[in-house]
Amino acid sequence: MADVYIVTGVPGAGKTALLNESVKALPGFTVISFGTVMLELCRERHLVSERDEMRKLPPAVQKEVQEAAAEKIARMGGKIILDTHCTIKTPTGYIPGLPPWILSHLKPKVIILVDAEPIEIRGRRKKDSNRPKRDVEDVSEIEEHRLTNTALASTYSAISGALLKIIHNHEGDFERSLEDFVKTIRDTC
Repeated sequence: MADVYIVTGVPGAGKTALLNESVKALPGFTVISFGTVMLELCRERHLVSERDEMRKLPPAVQKEVQEAAAEKIARMGGKIILDTHCTIKTPTGYIPGLPPWILSHLKPKVIILVDAEPIEIRGRRKKDSNRPKRDVEDVSEIEEHRLTNTALASTYSAISGALLKIIHNHEGDFERSLEDFVKTIRDTC
């Protein structure tokens, strides 16, 4: 069974940048993207070919793939920093990224919510050439997603008993955010 440390945040908050830098300071940890595991499962089942297509699958299919991914990750063993989303914004509404049946498989030690201001998030998304098919959202939509994530991260913490840590990753303050991130992971080992 894996020791799971969940890292989440809306796209553009900077969680992936923090993860990429943190692994240098956290030997023995493996970073796994929940979305990548889900994408592999979807491709095996011939459901989608690209990541951004997954959120347009019927909710029941998304939930089935989510659970299969959680089971696979939990069986991996070791110390896993799991890059995932609190919520997945779909055309019909938000799907919880970590509902109780997912948390029961993962049993996280900590949930880290990486956050930034909506204007910062929008700017980072515009610079991200790795996701050319990402939907464009205005600042008010990003703020709604942030607020939804904060509420659900608190709920996930209460359900799982995991520590909740919010790290504000503002422009020009990356080093402080990284230091806070690494300290949180080390202190919860």
